[in-house]
Formats: sequence, structure tokens, C-alpha cells
Amino acid sequence: MTLAADRLRGAIVRFVPAVALIVILTLSSQVHAQFFGRRAAIPVPDNNPPPSELITSRWRFGTNGRIGHMGWSHNYPDAEMNLNEFIGRTSRIEVDPYAFRLLDLSSPEIFEYPFAYISEPGEMEMTE
Repeated sequence: MTLAADRLRGAIVRFVPAVALIVILTLSSQVHAQFFGRRAAIPVPDNNPPPSELITSRWRFGTNGRIGHMGWSHNYPDAEMNLNEFIGRTSRIEVDPYAFRLLDLSSPEIFEYPFAYISEPGEMEMTE
């Protein structure tokens, strides 16, 4: 073999693993985003709120699928905890950060809670 052929083979031997690594990293990040980015495979737990002066709620509703049927769970439960901490800091209401409920929109219990957090209402699918 010639010197040029040896150099070409060396370049290919170094190039192919680098390309393979880039492809593997790209595919693995896409798989991760598909399965974990919107919590599609992770069930969303309900919360049993502790006694508190105020208990907020989040409405869980049927969806039209624009956001993977999980738009209602965006930032759950962090958004509720942040809202309750804010209310506790800025008012005289004693509210526990975990004082929130997850309620189905069709539940008659939604009228028992004065404040509701609704996420991604554009994905909401209403029935009669």
C-alpha cells in the first residue's frame, strides 16, 4: 500500500467512531425527550392536602391532544407549591405549601375550592 492509502485508512478509522458517537447521542436525547420530556410515561400523583386555612386546586381535564394529553399537568405540583408559598408570604392567610388538590373538571368538588389553577386551557376538550 501507499502512504496516501495508509493516511486515508487512518482518517476513516478516526472519523467513523466520532460520527457513530454523535448519532448515538442525538438519538438518545430524542428518545429521552419523547419518554420523559412531557412525563408521558410517569403517572401524576394526587395530593392529600394537610389541614390549612386555604386549599387550592388544579383542574384535570380531557384534552384534544395538542400537548400529548398532559397539558393540564404542566409544572404539577411545583406550581401549586409556589402559589401557596406566595399566598402565605404576601397575606395573613396561613397556607401550607402542600395544601392543594388535584380534581377532575367533571367533579362536583371543584365548587368547594375558591381558587383553581388551570394549566394549558387551550388543550381543554369540553363535553356537553
